[in-house]
Amino acid sequence: MGRLADVKALDVSNATLARGQGRKRLRVGKLAEGLVVAGGHHELGFSSIGAYAYEQLGRSGGWLNESRRVAKRVGALPAIEAALRAGQVTWKMAELLGRHATADDEVILLAAARRSTVREMAALLADCEVARESAEEDEFGERMCTVVRQVDAETLWDCDVTRRIVDHLDGQETRDGWIESVLAEAVSTMQNAGVDPQIDSVEAECEAWMGLRREATAARERLEEVAEVACEATGRPMWGGLRLVEGGEGGIEEDEAPIPTDPRAIDAELRGLVAGLAAADLRLGGSLALFQHLCGHELLGYASFDQYVRERLGLGRSATRQKMKLARDADRLPEVGDAIRSGTLAKEAANLVARVAGAGTVDAWIERAGKRTYKHLREDVDVVETRARMDGERGELAPPTDGEVAAFFAMESDALSGGLFERTMAAGCDGAGADGADDGRKGVRMCDGGLGDSAGDPVEKNVEAYGGPRDKRGRRELRLRVPEGVFVQFRMLEVAFQRSELRGTFLSYLCREFMRVWGPTLGESDKWEAIYRRDGYRCTSPACRRRDVTLHHLQYRSAGGGDDDENVSSLCAFCHLEGEHGGRLRVWPPASRPRWELGRRGHEPTLVVEGRELLAS
Repeated sequence: MGRLADVKALDVSNATLARGQGRKRLRVGKLAEGLVVAGGHHELGFSSIGAYAYEQLGRSGGWLNESRRVAKRVGALPAIEAALRAGQVTWKMAELLGRHATADDEVILLAAARRSTVREMAALLADCEVARESAEEDEFGERMCTVVRQVDAETLWDCDVTRRIVDHLDGQETRDGWIESVLAEAVSTMQNAGVDPQIDSVEAECEAWMGLRREATAARERLEEVAEVACEATGRPMWGGLRLVEGGEGGIEEDEAPIPTDPRAIDAELRGLVAGLAAADLRLGGSLALFQHLCGHELLGYASFDQYVRERLGLGRSATRQKMKLARDADRLPEVGDAIRSGTLAKEAANLVARVAGAGTVDAWIERAGKRTYKHLREDVDVVETRARMDGERGELAPPTDGEVAAFFAMESDALSGGLFERTMAAGCDGAGADGADDGRKGVRMCDGGLGDSAGDPVEKNVEAYGGPRDKRGRRELRLRVPEGVFVQFRMLEVAFQRSELRGTFLSYLCREFMRVWGPTLGESDKWEAIYRRDGYRCTSPACRRRDVTLHHLQYRSAGGGDDDENVSSLCAFCHLEGEHGGRLRVWPPASRPRWELGRRGHEPTLVVEGRELLAS
């Protein structure tokens, strides 16, 4: 009885937290929609609602946009909205109803929802999209595969540099999508070399393997559905038996208050709500972990843990895993949990800190997070993770020094401008792989190219630290998460390469051939190319990650400003025209350490940043 009593207590806690979060998230969505419709995020100095979400709320743009979408749909359905606020339906059920219900039939569908599980309602509405989340699908429902290869340090470096160049040419972060671009380029270069990249036997082998995987997944899902149907047939409601427990920060009356018209008032309310949701995520993640450990779903009559969180709590699989991971990170690093609960560390920032921190460095990382915008904190994490990945290091990492950050950006700008490519081509070296074999790179082994003066880096002694792997011994793991079609193409080209007389390793071949084609196009823009290169071809606003850069004079030419390097900077189209010239942000020289104030002039700034240091938020 003791274990069952513990499970029941955890269940009540889980349901209260999850349904309370649903009510709060509805308010978040309404506020965010009001902000976007009024252009309030622009008035606060942000180029997009995604940038606002990361910097002000510490949540992803995708999460905030989904909240807006559900709130907008449910807001037109008063009965469903009232049920969600009262905790009578879960967030997932409300999201499903919102996509199908109308003002004419919402009461009927809501009545059916109160007697049904999400699975039953999805089937009733013939909505197979949300019938079940698959761990093998990405957020867009595309089936994915993971490519894992053990490579030498130089190959890993070549892949990392090539990924950054693909992102630069694409104008956005592609994650593992860069491999699709280099594969597409390799098809034509292999054909030009007399190698047929289309190997039907390999394609058939991959299709057979993926067919078996699909069958196994379908069989597992059928078993899960049979078990869930059996549970539903017992007639015991799996979603009810709980009304929202009042108390805590704000009540239902507060959630029904009119949406403010002032962007700053909306921002203040959003920040308070989202900070509370992050603390609730931490509590719920820990409670769910204990509930799962006790096999609570079995004791309460659910077919699986996934069914429990979906039907009882209204959570999807990925959202549940994220909350549980956050709780595990807080257990491992109590300082992170304390910072989340106190509101000094936002959720996305906490995820970054947990990736690199250990017991000996967590305090330094939390302090660093308090002095950085999300954009700059993410860059700091990228610096140390790249260094560790290249050197095959594991374990906790310390925050980078200013010199290490400058060196990293000098390396990246050198690669994106084509300087690294030009020098390695001019050297004409025939690099040898880690195994000593000549692989005929003909000057495209980028880790051997070093860094020249093209990056214009003032800390020359630090630049060399990012000229390639410091320790080239041993092997590193490269993991790529790609769609099934890309996986098949990867395997066909890999086998075709291995059967050919082409020298070297397959991945290095992909990188070098991509660079042979696209390397000469790098570093070509207008007369301000040197400034774009210095700024890494990114908007220099501390809260913007866009790459459509134009030149901005920090002190206007009409006010006597000149074209010297310290008076010019790279801004994206929005931050330049709608932001700075539109009175939504201000920036002062020098370009090497500019002072930024985000937000409409004449009002208290949303953010104040000097150099990379966050002074006020």
